[in-house]
Amino acid sequence: HSDIFDAVCICNGHYAKPSSPTIAGLKENFKGSTMHSVEYDDPSIFAGKTVLCVGGRASGSDLAREISHHASKVYLSDSACKPLEDGMPRKEAGNVHWVPRTISVDEFGAIHFDGCNDTPSDVDFIIFCSGYDYRFPFINEKSNVDVSCVPGERRVAPLYEQLWHARYPNLSFVGLQHSVVPFPFFEVQTQAVVANFVGEAAVPLPNLEDRLKAAQADAESGG
Repeated sequence: HSDIFDAVCICNGHYAKPSSPTIAGLKENFKGSTMHSVEYDDPSIFAGKTVLCVGGRASGSDLAREISHHASKVYLSDSACKPLEDGMPRKEAGNVHWVPRTISVDEFGAIHFDGCNDTPSDVDFIIFCSGYDYRFPFINEKSNVDVSCVPGERRVAPLYEQLWHARYPNLSFVGLQHSVVPFPFFEVQTQAVVANFVGEAAVPLPNLEDRLKAAQADAESGG
């Protein structure tokens, strides 16, 4: 079945396609098990184990806290970890150790963190708490619309205000943002989309040229 619509809102979220970082030597040298946080369910399976959670935002900190009640030791690898004064991990609550970004696994199976002297070789599990990539399987070469979402970049382009397609503003993408209060924010976005569509927006969208310039500047800034 097909139909023609005056406007389309894409609201399929971004919590389905796991994103995992590239860590030098991981595939060749790590002898333990790896998983993504999307697969996480039961912390008791980590009883007595040493666990590394890669990613220090919401899922990483939540999982590290839950798993610490069962595991013998938990490392929380966070790129936002402040420089270590003595080169050793900061001990958080209980048996959770806060370490900087994970950079490699050497030939002996030891895991190296940026600026950290502790290189554990006894890690049993690595859990990637590194978020998700955008995925729009229904937009393809037959769609006749330019949309870019490169895996790992966490960015959709070309969008104006990260909501409206810069060239085709009747196509909007609701719910792309990270680190927001999701549902209230999504509701505000939908109100903005509807207001512009029915011509009741307090500030109408700018013209095509300005939208494209703004979208390009946003993409180049990493937004």
